[in-house]
Amino acid sequence: MELALRINEETNEIEGDIPEPLQSILHRVEETAETRGRGKGIEQAAADARKQIEDAVASKVRELEAKAPFDKARLSQLEDENKTLSSKLSEELKRASEASNALKDAHAQELITRSNRIQALADKVKSLTARTLRADALQAGAREESLDELEIILQAYIGYDDNMEPFVKGPDGQPVIVQGRQQSIGSFVKDYLEKHAHHRKPATSYRPGRSRDGVSLTDQRSIPASERTAAVERVNGGDRSAAAVDALFKATRQKQPTG
Repeated sequence: MELALRINEETNEIEGDIPEPLQSILHRVEETAETRGRGKGIEQAAADARKQIEDAVASKVRELEAKAPFDKARLSQLEDENKTLSSKLSEELKRASEASNALKDAHAQELITRSNRIQALADKVKSLTARTLRADALQAGAREESLDELEIILQAYIGYDDNMEPFVKGPDGQPVIVQGRQQSIGSFVKDYLEKHAHHRKPATSYRPGRSRDGVSLTDQRSIPASERTAAVERVNGGDRSAAAVDALFKATRQKQPTG
């Protein structure tokens, strides 16, 4: 069988009836050629891209190397500035703490001074009140030898308001009210001596061996001096309870034993 094939010199294409097996071979040849051409193009593109990346990296490296001295100098400068600021901040905090402590100390000292002044004023008021009690007791007829004991006993019934004004207080610590008004200290002292006549001077009609309230002094039980001293020291020590006052009252009312 003779193949009627010829090649067109202008187009370089095969003309004529090409058998199917030959067409298949030519088709594979064309695909192989096209694939190889495309592969070479991809390889070239990859090589070009790699070259561009390498050039870009090299350019960035040169740029960073050029800036490196400046960045190191700037970093060192920033570190120095941070150290300076940190030192100044520490000094400011220290001065603020010292100023705060000094202010607290000054305030505490002021409170102590003020408290001492208040306490001194309170002591002075109480001292004046004690003198008033002694004077009122004398005026109400108290025996002079009873004044020291009366001062202690009577002060247990005296309270003070917020302004350190003295008043006669009851068992509840509140002012004693008599006929709608606070009882005066002078009235209280007089009433006390009326109820405790052994602290009063004897009247003109006084008979030896008898007290003004009719109690025989010779009948009074003798008590040791130590018991009387203990009762006085208990009240002097600050115990102003009813039991302490009553013990002192009984101790001072009873006759002291003779040697």
